[in-house]
Amino acid sequence: MSRSFPSFGIMLAAASLLFAGSITDGPTVERATINSAIISWTAKNPEGTDLHYAIAHYGTSRQNLAEIAKSPTRRNRSHTEMTFRVLLPELKPGTTYYYWVESVQANGNPDGVRSGVTQFTTPHRP
Repeated sequence: MSRSFPSFGIMLAAASLLFAGSITDGPTVERATINSAIISWTAKNPEGTDLHYAIAHYGTSRQNLAEIAKSPTRRNRSHTEMTFRVLLPELKPGTTYYYWVESVQANGNPDGVRSGVTQFTTPHRP
């Protein structure tokens, strides 16, 4: 008896839709200066620890998002959603950056919240 299994590409696409669906707003660039940016997004209030981390994976190439920024966020159990913010420091003026975001609990367990890759450009020097 032969069984049919979905291809890896189909499973990966379905998983990315599942993760991306957890974010209800964003991610967006709240503020960008010539040398930093704040990225924010809102997601369903996660389970687990009260302390969570907003994490951005970023870089100047879509294929190399090796830089990581991490900011702590405290969960309010009485809210249905949670807003995450992360500061990207030491950026270069007039440069396009690519990024994706996720959130994790204080113990490192993922919340299952992950965005697709998007981009922004820092302002040029005045």
